[in-house]
Amino acid sequence: MIAPLPSNEAERLDALKRYEILDTGPEQAFDDITLLASQICKTEVATITFIDGGRQWFKSKVGTTTCETSRDLAFCAHGILQSETLVVESVLEDHRFSTNPLVTGEPKIRFYAGAPLVTPDGYSLGMLCVIAPVARKLSLEQGVGLRALARQVVAQLELRRSAVEVHRTNGVLEQRTRELAQALMIMRATMESTTDGILVTDDQLKIIDSNAKYIDIWKVPADVMTAGLGNKVRDLASLKFADPRGFIARIEEIRASDQDSFDLLEPKDGRILERYSKVLTVEGNEAGRVWSFRDVTQRHLAEITSRRLAAIVASTDDAIMGKDLNGIITDWNLGAERIFGYASEEMIDESIMRSLRIDRHMADGEKLPIAGGLHVVHIPGHCAGQVAFLWQGERLLIAGDVGMNILGLGDPVGFEDIEEGRRSQRKVATLRFNAAVFGHGRPIHSGASERIRSKWAR
Repeated sequence: MIAPLPSNEAERLDALKRYEILDTGPEQAFDDITLLASQICKTEVATITFIDGGRQWFKSKVGTTTCETSRDLAFCAHGILQSETLVVESVLEDHRFSTNPLVTGEPKIRFYAGAPLVTPDGYSLGMLCVIAPVARKLSLEQGVGLRALARQVVAQLELRRSAVEVHRTNGVLEQRTRELAQALMIMRATMESTTDGILVTDDQLKIIDSNAKYIDIWKVPADVMTAGLGNKVRDLASLKFADPRGFIARIEEIRASDQDSFDLLEPKDGRILERYSKVLTVEGNEAGRVWSFRDVTQRHLAEITSRRLAAIVASTDDAIMGKDLNGIITDWNLGAERIFGYASEEMIDESIMRSLRIDRHMADGEKLPIAGGLHVVHIPGHCAGQVAFLWQGERLLIAGDVGMNILGLGDPVGFEDIEEGRRSQRKVATLRFNAAVFGHGRPIHSGASERIRSKWAR
């Protein structure tokens, strides 16, 4: 007779899988229990059996070499249906088993007794059973002993599962430890490769970490950093400022806030430092700050110089245009608008060669029409580079001795209107080309001036 399925079969099978016991190798703890069961009950065969979906599998066995059988043939499949020990003193007299192939054929079972393996959450996973080839009885003491051993099987299952989970957890922890070590290594490399000085402090201003650049910026003694004395570092740094108390007060103001901060510092040595701090939080609570310091002295000076140059370029009457290495116009001042007749919006991002329509090299003295009613004349210079001259009607314009600039081969290009006086007289003035601004231009050599006069005196 095939045993019916338990009402909680799906949950029972899930519980069995959680123990990860099926198809595992022999283990001494289980083999010892099986041996004791056989000796206590004085039977030739004893097994620790787990009932899977379609089979019964023996974790441990004494007196048989069989590893598993079909669930349809399993005595234990009947045993898991009850909470008490299943004892069949004569299987030939029990209609459930009398026609079972394990009874009518080998191993010719005649006696069976089994105690269910019930987990702490109430699932019967299998049986600790004893089998004999002759009918017999199970004494009270043997029944008690069998049930005690069944509980030990479950205890071993729990220990084994705990050991598996600990092993798995340890594996995860080891992997996380390796990942953490790698992350710390990357963080340390990042901190040391940045040009910023980095200081990490806890909520009590104790130093947690720092990089070499921070020590270089503030010249803090190594023993102070090693001791983690954040207050001492703060006090030493304050001495580099004209107002030490104000420096310290600002730090305390930042610490009292729960916001990130940014400000500029100007030590007495003339440097300009950007100071940025970011709040560190752990589970929503402030745990300290990361402070970063960047020396921006050169950038600040460059910005001042750039603003001054921009003001000069914007205010000059000369045409000044800037372009990138690809010959694309990036700047076009008011002087250029006046001389060429194009607004900056029309010229920015345009190719200087396309805008001025210069698409080939010019012969000495050749006069070529270009944009805005202009003509360009190309004359070899007596200085480094060559000089290109523009003619607009009767007005003479000139580009500096980076002359090929207007062909798209240089950096800034400057044009100066040097026609002064009457239109019938063409005076050539010495080229200024904003040399003070860009450092590129040179005054035209006197010999070149004479050649220009002779070219245009005709």
